[in-house]
Amino acid sequence: MDASACADAKAAKDKFVPWTWSQTSFGDTGVFAMPQDTGPMALFVRSDIFQKHGVAVPKTWDEYAAAAQKLHAADPNLTITFFDPNNAEWFNGLLWQNNAHMYQYANDKWQVTVDSAQSQQVAAYWQKLIAAKLVRTDLANTSPPMYAAYEKNQVATYVGAAWAYGMFRDNLPKQAGKWTIVPMPTWGSSPASGDWGGSTVAFMKGNKHLYESVKFDVWLNTDPEAVALENKQGLYPASLAGLQLPALSAGVPYYNNEKIFDVFADSSKNIDTSFTWGPTQKTVNLALQDAMAKATAGNGTLSDALKTAQDTALSSMKDQAIPAVAG
Repeated sequence: MDASACADAKAAKDKFVPWTWSQTSFGDTGVFAMPQDTGPMALFVRSDIFQKHGVAVPKTWDEYAAAAQKLHAADPNLTITFFDPNNAEWFNGLLWQNNAHMYQYANDKWQVTVDSAQSQQVAAYWQKLIAAKLVRTDLANTSPPMYAAYEKNQVATYVGAAWAYGMFRDNLPKQAGKWTIVPMPTWGSSPASGDWGGSTVAFMKGNKHLYESVKFDVWLNTDPEAVALENKQGLYPASLAGLQLPALSAGVPYYNNEKIFDVFADSSKNIDTSFTWGPTQKTVNLALQDAMAKATAGNGTLSDALKTAQDTALSSMKDQAIPAVAG
């Protein structure tokens, strides 16, 4: 529900990174949630594995594909990463980086461009790696088998977001000092990055204590002590106060005392903040995941999956009488 009738809700706008606030309103109308954290993406690297096989840490996606070949040739049990076909949110982050706008809203109508040339470039890239068996497709993100694969030194990198920094620290403590975090590989010389995940805390319809909810929500996501606790659990804050946390300018012991949050700060600066989600995004994501799972099983391709997602976006909006056309 819209909480903008509460003065404290509207006043909170200046407490957050501007683009995160835009995710909580619609066309600058209303305040439907408070931003909590963001997911600027980067590349998590097992630097010891790269050093062992004499492979340079890649800076571009072309270099990443070449590194995948070298690592797998050196050790047939080793792949550079995994492709989780049931994680549309992760794949959306890859599209986001390549300026693959999935939607635009103009003239009271949605322009659906899920199946764009930029999206197809990303899909073709990963399809090639999958076909060459240079990435695994049998691991689900954050699943026990995923952690087991990393523990057995079978996977050399992780394309992830800022909130994942605590994931390896907490689940693979024996690998402390072996991981480093570097910028996400880029398409050519463009420094663009993507965003995967992040959170808002929404105000739900039927709330009988909206004023109190606003007060709590603002405190939870802007108070330095509150956001420090959230960051300790792995969240990368969306509030301006949160970005000034001492922990974000310090070295992280698990990552060889490297200042990993500097990487995420730079990533955040290189995210296209005009990227927009569609009104039936969850339905589209489910269709995309289903089609990607079929593709990785040999039935179709990731390019086909994008077409399925495009068709689903248009049909799901039509079903809800939301004006939309293919862009």
